Amino acid sequence: MTMRTRIAGLGCVLVAGAGLALTGLVALQKAFLDRELKPLLLQQAQGAASAFLQNVQEQCQNAQRQVQDRLTHSLKIAEEALHRGGGFRLGQETVTWQAINQFTKERRDVELPRVYVGETWLAPSLGSEERAPVVDEVRYYTRDAATLFQRMNEEGDLLRVTTSVLQADGRRATGTYIPHRNPDGSPNPVVAAILRGEDYRGRAFVVNQWYDTVYRPIWDAARRRIIGVLFVGTSIESVKGDIRQSLGRIRYGQSGRVFILGASGDQRGRYVLAPEGGKEGDSVWEVRDAAGRFPYQELIQEAVNAKGGAMVFKEFEGAAGTSGSAGRTFVAATYFAPYEWVIGLEVPAGELEAAALATSKALGSMLTRTLMGTMVLIGVGLGLSLWLAGSLAGPVGRVANDLAEIARSLTSSAAQLAESSQSVAQGTTTQAASLEETSASLEEMTAMTHRNAVHAQQARDLAGRTRTAADTCKAEMEQMQLAMAEIEESSQQVARVLKTIDEIAFQTNLLALNAAVEAARAGEAGMGFAVVADEVPALALRAAAAARETSGQIEVSVVRSRRGAEVSRKVAQSLEELVRCARQVDDLVSEIAAASQEQSRGIAQISSAVSQMDKVTQSNAAAAEETAATAQELSARAELLRRAVADLEAVIGSHSDAHGKRGEPVADVPLRSASTKGSGPATAGSPVGSHGNGSPGPGHKRSGSALRVA
Repeated sequence: MTMRTRIAGLGCVLVAGAGLALTGLVALQKAFLDRELKPLLLQQAQGAASAFLQNVQEQCQNAQRQVQDRLTHSLKIAEEALHRGGGFRLGQETVTWQAINQFTKERRDVELPRVYVGETWLAPSLGSEERAPVVDEVRYYTRDAATLFQRMNEEGDLLRVTTSVLQADGRRATGTYIPHRNPDGSPNPVVAAILRGEDYRGRAFVVNQWYDTVYRPIWDAARRRIIGVLFVGTSIESVKGDIRQSLGRIRYGQSGRVFILGASGDQRGRYVLAPEGGKEGDSVWEVRDAAGRFPYQELIQEAVNAKGGAMVFKEFEGAAGTSGSAGRTFVAATYFAPYEWVIGLEVPAGELEAAALATSKALGSMLTRTLMGTMVLIGVGLGLSLWLAGSLAGPVGRVANDLAEIARSLTSSAAQLAESSQSVAQGTTTQAASLEETSASLEEMTAMTHRNAVHAQQARDLAGRTRTAADTCKAEMEQMQLAMAEIEESSQQVARVLKTIDEIAFQTNLLALNAAVEAARAGEAGMGFAVVADEVPALALRAAAAARETSGQIEVSVVRSRRGAEVSRKVAQSLEELVRCARQVDDLVSEIAAASQEQSRGIAQISSAVSQMDKVTQSNAAAAEETAATAQELSARAELLRRAVADLEAVIGSHSDAHGKRGEPVADVPLRSASTKGSGPATAGSPVGSHGNGSPGPGHKRSGSALRVA
C-alpha cells in the first residue's frame, strides 16, 4: 500500500469518525434532555410560583398590617372617648336583656347590672338613629366599627350593650352576645383571650360576617375582675377589596390565575377571591378530578398543615381547575394564617411544557442538520486527503537531499572541537602568570601585617592608661555631683526659711493694720487693741529666729561650695592627663592607617590577579563545555540522520541514490584537527589533533578522549 493510499484512507476514517461521534453525541444529548427537561422545568416552575405566591402573600400581609395599625389608632380614639365620657362602670340597678347568640341566633333573657358611661345609661332600646356614646364617635372619626361589651357570667359570655355594628335589617346589633364556646364546641378564641386578661387581635366573626378585630378587656376599679370589653374592627370584605385591587395588577405568564379559598368554618372550600371565570362564594370543596379524588380538599389540608407557610404543589387532572377547563393544571398554594385563607395559583400544564416541547423540536432539527453536515464533511475529507497525499509525494523526495546537508554540518562541528582545545591551552599559560603575581603581593602584605600588629599592641597599652584616667575622672565627677546636690539641698532649706520670714512679715503687717483700726475706735473696742499689741512682739521673735537660721544655712552653703570647687580642680587635672594620652593614641592610629593603605593596595593587586585567574578559568570551563556539547551534538546528529533515512525510505517505498541501499548506516565522517592540516585524514577512532598514523601532532599533547561519528 502506497503512502498516498494510506493518507487518503486515514483522512476519510478520521472525518467519518468525528462526524459519527458528533451525531451520536447530539442524539444522546437529545435523549437526555427529553428525559431530564420536564423535571427541571417543573422545578423551575415551582420556584417561580413560590416567588410569585410569596409576593402575593406579602401583599396580603401588608394589607393586614395596615388594617391592624389603623385599628390600633381607632382603639386609642375609643379609649380616649370612653375616658372623656366618664369611664365604663356598673350601676346598682339591674336590667333584663333579651340576649341573642350571634352564631345560633338563640334567644334567652338575662338580668344584668346597668352599664353606664359616666352618667349615661346604655339602655337596650337605643336605636340606630340615636347617638350612642363612644362607638358613634369612633365611627365618625375612623369609619371603623366599635362595641362596648358587658360580661354576662363567669364563663365569659360577652353581651353587646352598645355598638355601631348593624344587623341585616339596619338596626344596631345591641343585645347579641359572643358565647364562650363556638357551635362546634371549641373554646371561642376571643373569650379565651379576654379571660386571660389579654388583648385579642385578628380575624373574628361579628354578628353576621368576618371582621379584622381588636378586643381589649375592661377591668373594675380595683382591677380584680374583668367587667367588660372594648372592641374596634373593620369588615374583611373591605380588606378583600384592597387585596383584589392589588392582585388585579399581577399576572403570571399568559394563563396563570390567582385565587383565595377559605380554610375553616363555613368558608372552608369557598372562594374568598375568585379568579377569572369563577364567582366569589362558590364552593370547590366537593369538586372531583378525573381520577375521582377531591383535589381542593387535599390542597387546603396540605397547605394548612404545612409548617411556616411553606408552599404546596399539586397537579390536577381533568375538569378540576377553578375555571372548569379540562386538561392538566399545575397548582401552587400557601396558607395565610391571619385570615385563615389558602392563597393559590393555577397554571395550565401545557403552558409550562411549551418550553420543553420547543427544546425537543429544536434538538431534533439540530440532529438532522448534524447528520447532513457529517455526510458533507466525509466527502470534503476524502477529497482533501487525496489532494494532501499527492502534494506530499514531491516534498518527501526533497527531504532526502536535505539530509546530505546535515552530514556536511558534522564536519564543521569537528573543526570547532579543535579550536576549543587550543583555547584551553592558552588559558592555562595565562593562569600560571597570574599566580606568580599573586604570590609577590602576598609577601608584601605579610610584612605590612606585622607592622600593624606592633602598632596595635602599643595602641592597646595607651588605651589601658586612658581607661584608668577616665575611671578616676568618673569617680571625682561623682563626688562633685554629690557636693553639688548638697548645695542644692541647702539652697532649698534657705528658700523655705525665707518663705517663713515672708509669711511672718505678712502677718505682722496685718496685725499692725488691725492695731491701727482698733486704735481708731472708741469705747470698749480698745480691748481688741491690747490683744493685737501682745501678738506683735511674738511675731517679731519668730522673725529673728528665722533670720539666725538663715545665716547658719548660708555659711554651710559657702563651705560646701568651696568643696565643690576643689573637686572641680581635680577633675580638670584628670581630664588633662586624658587628653595627653589621647594624642598619643591618635599618632599611633595614624601610623596604623598608613600601613592599612599599603595593605589595601596589596590586597587590590591580589584581587586583580584573582579576577584575572577567574576569567581565565571561566574561559577554560566554557571551552570544555563547548567541546563536550559539540561532541554530543555530532553523535546525536549522526544517529538521527541514520534513523531518518531508514524511516523515510520505509514510508515512501523507495530510496535516494545519494545515500546507498535501504537500511545501510551512514559512513563515518572524517575529522581533521586544526593543527594537522596537510596530513592525511584521521582514522575513525583516532584522537583529535593526531596524525593518521596515530602519532601526536606537533606542539600538542595527546588528547585524553576520542570522538567517533557513527
